Amino acid sequence: MKIFPKGNQQIFFTSDSHYDHRNICKATSNWPEDSYTRDFPGVKAMNDRLVQEINDMVGEDDILFHLGDMAFKPEMVKQFRNRINCKNIHWILGNHDWRVKEDPKPFLDMFSSMSEYKYVMIYLEGEEDEDPIKLVLCHYPISSWQGMCGGTIHLHGHLHCLEHDKMGKGMTLDVGVDGNNYKPYSLDEVLALMIDKDPCEPFTHPVLR
Repeated sequence: MKIFPKGNQQIFFTSDSHYDHRNICKATSNWPEDSYTRDFPGVKAMNDRLVQEINDMVGEDDILFHLGDMAFKPEMVKQFRNRINCKNIHWILGNHDWRVKEDPKPFLDMFSSMSEYKYVMIYLEGEEDEDPIKLVLCHYPISSWQGMCGGTIHLHGHLHCLEHDKMGKGMTLDVGVDGNNYKPYSLDEVLALMIDKDPCEPFTHPVLR
């Protein structure tokens, strides 16, 4: 997928909203271990915060990649999507989106694309003749991915990493809301986090020449 952002158009990434998920909300959870929950007084407060953080950062004409586990129930996916102002949302499906995978047709018009994996090349305005920014997007973390040692960034979700462990080996980042105070990441923020990373750090198989 090639993207040519124009003017002030920005690109954002997020994952694992778990909109309306009662067990991930501390006040309503039945889980025995509350260290995995979010400290909200109720599900509505959590839902409102998730929506607010996106709408405060992402404009209508910006591009948002959501890397999965948007909500458990299809009707809650629709509610969440209808509350987001951004018109250009690409949805990378996660494990909790299985009901949508079974019957995706009702959602196709709500999102710019739906897939389980996406290879993205971003050509910044004025730099179209330069090498694009390359990203591999998947809900799940991948141990070795296309273009890894060439500087391709891998963004994922699924792990619910917190702030201290959201950076993986090489140029990898868990973009889930739990590690970023429920906010999406801008492309500039992602690039800044990758400046000092060794792209070949997770390389685990022999180079075939």
